[in-house]
Amino acid sequence: MCRKTIFAILLLIPFFDVLSQSVSIGKGEEAKIIQAKDFESENFDLEAILEEMKNSIAVKNQDLDHSAATKRCLKEDSRKEQRICFSRFLASGVSKYFDDSTISIPGKYKLNIRCKIDSEGDFVFIVAEGGSPEAELSAIMALKKLKGIIPGKHNGENVDVLITFPIIGLKR
Repeated sequence: MCRKTIFAILLLIPFFDVLSQSVSIGKGEEAKIIQAKDFESENFDLEAILEEMKNSIAVKNQDLDHSAATKRCLKEDSRKEQRICFSRFLASGVSKYFDDSTISIPGKYKLNIRCKIDSEGDFVFIVAEGGSPEAELSAIMALKKLKGIIPGKHNGENVDVLITFPIIGLKR
């Protein structure tokens, strides 16, 4: 299979938008994946999702003692090097688990990913947008497979951290 995929990661603070294409809420067995078509369902409870988001508190990266990282990344000397290390961890993990065969049209593609890593180091809220529903679902599933994340710390306590990054690639 001939494919060349380039993954670029840029950590920023996102603004969550529940009208995105695909959204994953929760973790483990309780995780729910919601796609755009679900927003039109009569059984869809948008109020509950908005309330859950409002009650969830996350801290900006610049205010953290350390941002979400891996054990290896925490060994780096500076915060900048830790962020670069974590970006590489995300890029390699997404590259390993993302299935670009779900993208049917050849050429460049870009998915915007916004997510929250909770105080236990799990991805609990993932928004994927900008591609086909299948590609967005593949991106969500790839992130859910990443393990070994140490949550961010603020004033010595584990906190939720918001990050956003693109998945950019070339499908041939």
